[in-house]
Amino acid sequence: SGTKKRFESRSRHKHRSLGAMPMKQFTLTTIGLLIWTSGLTCSCRFMGNFLKATSKTDIVVIIKIKDYGDYFTLYGASPQTINQPLSVTVEIVKVLRGQEDRKEIKIFGDDGALCRPYVDVLKKDKYYIVGLYKCGNVDREGIKETTDDYQISNCGEFWIDYNADDKTVRGLINEKKRKPTIITLDKFEKLLRED
Repeated sequence: SGTKKRFESRSRHKHRSLGAMPMKQFTLTTIGLLIWTSGLTCSCRFMGNFLKATSKTDIVVIIKIKDYGDYFTLYGASPQTINQPLSVTVEIVKVLRGQEDRKEIKIFGDDGALCRPYVDVLKKDKYYIVGLYKCGNVDREGIKETTDDYQISNCGEFWIDYNADDKTVRGLINEKKRKPTIITLDKFEKLLRED
C-alpha cells in the first residue's frame, strides 16, 4: 500500500507538470507575440491639449482639406484589404505660427505603424487648425516623403475643427479635461501667442 501511494503521488505530480507545460508555452508565445507586434505599432504618450501638444511643432496653420493621395494597401484583421491614403494635399488658409509661404502643402499620416493618424480622419473640404512637423527624406515602399512635406502626430491633440463661416475653433484647446470647447478664432490666436 505504501508503494501504491508513492506511485499515485508521482502520477499526480507528473500529470500536473504536463498540464502546466502547455500554459507555460502559451504564456511565452503570447509574450513573444506582444513584444514582436509592439515593434510594428506606434507607442507614444498623450502629449495633451492642442496648445501643449503643438508647442514644438514647426507650423500651426488653418487648412482646408483638398485631395488624398499616395495610396498604400492596408492589411487588417478582416479578409479584405483597404487602399488607404498616406498623404493629403491641403490649402493653407492662414499661418498662425511658424513660416510657410506656399498655398498648398502635403501632409503625411499613418502607414499602420507610425504615431500618426490615418489622413482620412481629416475630411475632404473641411477646415482644421493643425500643428505639423517637417518630414525627413524617407521612402516608404515607393512613396517618398521630402523635407518640403509635413507630418501630423497622433500623440495628442494635433488637429482641431475650424468653422470658417462663424470663425470659431472647437476641440481640446487648453483644457486639462478631455472635453472639447468652442472659442472664437481671435481668442484662439491670443492663446496661441501667449503659449
